[in-house]
Amino acid sequence: TQSMHSRRFLDVSLLRLRLRLLHKLRLLRHQLTSSMHPRVPFAVLLALLLALLLAHSYPSASSSTSPNGNDADAPLGLDNGPQHSGAVSGVINLAVGHPATAMLPAEIMASAMERAATNLRTGGVGAVPLNYVSARGDAETLDIMAGFLTRAYGATVSPESLVVTAGVSHGIDVVCSALTSPGDTVVVELPTYFLAASIFTDHGLRVHGIAGTASYPHGDSSGNDGGVFDVDALAWQLRGGLRPRLVYLIPTHSNPRGGILPVEARRRLVSLAHKYGFFIVADDVYHLLHWGQGPPPPRFIQVEHELINPHFEDNAGSVGHPEGADATKINSAGICDVTHSCGSRIISVSSFTKILAPGLRLGWIEASPALANKLAGRGYILSGGCVAPFTASIVAEVIASGDQVAHLARLNHHYRRTSVVLADALSLYSSSLGWSFHTPVGGYFLWLKLPPRVTTELLAPAAAIAGVKFLPGERSVPVALDLKLAAIYAVHDREPSAGAVGDELDVSYGGGGGGGFS
Repeated sequence: TQSMHSRRFLDVSLLRLRLRLLHKLRLLRHQLTSSMHPRVPFAVLLALLLALLLAHSYPSASSSTSPNGNDADAPLGLDNGPQHSGAVSGVINLAVGHPATAMLPAEIMASAMERAATNLRTGGVGAVPLNYVSARGDAETLDIMAGFLTRAYGATVSPESLVVTAGVSHGIDVVCSALTSPGDTVVVELPTYFLAASIFTDHGLRVHGIAGTASYPHGDSSGNDGGVFDVDALAWQLRGGLRPRLVYLIPTHSNPRGGILPVEARRRLVSLAHKYGFFIVADDVYHLLHWGQGPPPPRFIQVEHELINPHFEDNAGSVGHPEGADATKINSAGICDVTHSCGSRIISVSSFTKILAPGLRLGWIEASPALANKLAGRGYILSGGCVAPFTASIVAEVIASGDQVAHLARLNHHYRRTSVVLADALSLYSSSLGWSFHTPVGGYFLWLKLPPRVTTELLAPAAAIAGVKFLPGERSVPVALDLKLAAIYAVHDREPSAGAVGDELDVSYGGGGGGGFS
C-alpha cells in the first residue's frame, strides 16, 4: 500500500513537472529564438535547463532558497555573489551552497533546547554555560565533541586538540591571526572556495593560486576522479623558490569541483609542509558528507600522525625545514626525525554548518594540543573566553542524545538520492551534447563542463527566463591567472601552460547552489 501511494505521488509529481516544463519550453522558444546568440546551439541551452529543472522538481528534493529578501528585484541568471538569507518564490538559486530547507533539524534543535532549559531550571546556572568559559571551550562540551568526532572519523580526536569556533570562516581567521604576518603567502587551489580569499587578504596575505588537476592521474579508490589540488605543481614551485606560510585546500569533496585528494597526495603534501616549513589548513567541512564506496581518505592530521616519527616533539609551529635543511635529519617520508624534531604542520577547520545547521554558527579547529593552545591564545579570545559556549552546549545535547549521528545519516541518504537525480538528468544529454561531469560521491557540488561554443555568459539570459540563478565563475578564481574566464566556475582542467580554458558550471544538489558559506 505504501508503495502504491508513493507511486501515485510520483506520477502526480511527474505530471506537474511535464506541465511546468511545457510552459517553460514555450516561453524559452518564444523569447530565445529572437535573441539567441547565433553561435550557441539552442538545443544545448534548452537541454541544460531541462536537466536542471528535472533535478530540481524531483519529489525528494527541497525547494531552493534565494540570496536575500532585499535582493528580490535583482536580475536572474548571473549572480554577483550569494547573500545570506531570504527567498524569492519560484527561483532556482544555484548561487549559494545552502542545505536543503527540508533537512534543517528543527525538531532536533527544539528537543535539545527543551532539555537544556530543563537542566537550567533544575541544575542552576552551572548546568548550561551562562558565564565565561575558558578559551578553547567548556571541558565537558569538548569531551562530547571529541567523542563524536572520534567515532565519525574513525580516528582518535582528543579534547585537548579542539578549539571551539564560530564556524570555518572564523577558524581560518584565527589561523591567519595566530600564524601569519602581513606579506606572507598563502597557496590556494584554483578554483577554490571563493570567499576564503577575502579572509586572507584582510590579513594582508598574498594569495597565490595553483591550478588544480583535471583528475588524479592514478584514480581514486573513493570513487571520485574529479580535479584535485596539484601537489606536483606545488612541489615544482617550491623547488623554484616559492615559500608559502599556509597552504589552504578542501581535500575531501572540494568546493566547487567535488574532488577528493587521494591519500598518496596527502602524504606527499605533509612531507612538503615539514620540509619547507608551511602549515596545511585543511577545510574538512564536507568530510563527513560521504557516500562513496568505502570511507574517504584519512584526514591530514591522521596522515601526519602515521608518517611522523613516534618521538615527534609537538612544539606548536617551529619554523620547520626551509630550503637549507640538512637532508640527513629528515626521514624517508620527509618528516623530521627524533634528532631534528619539529612541530605539527596541520590545522583542520570544520563546523556543524553542513552536518547540522548553518545558523548555529558553531565549528571547531583541530590541531596538535600545543598548536591548539597557540591558536586559542589570540587576544580577543583570551579577553572574552570561548566564542560560543552556550551554542556549543546545545549542540553537545544533540550529540549526547544520538540525534547528530542519526541526522548525519539522513543527510547522506538524502543528498545521495538528490545527487543521483541531478547526475541522471544531466546524463540524458551528455553523449549528444558533449558536456561532461563526475558523479558526486559526497559533499554539495557537481562540476559540469559545458560543450564547445556554450559559455555561461551566453547561458545567463536563458537561465533568467527559466528563473535560474548562478554565480559568475571568476568568483572561484580570486587570483589572477593567465587564463580565459567566462562565468560560473569557468576554469578548464588543464595544465597552466595550456593557456585558454573552457566553461564549466557548478551546481549544488544540497538545496542551494554553488559557493556557499562555512
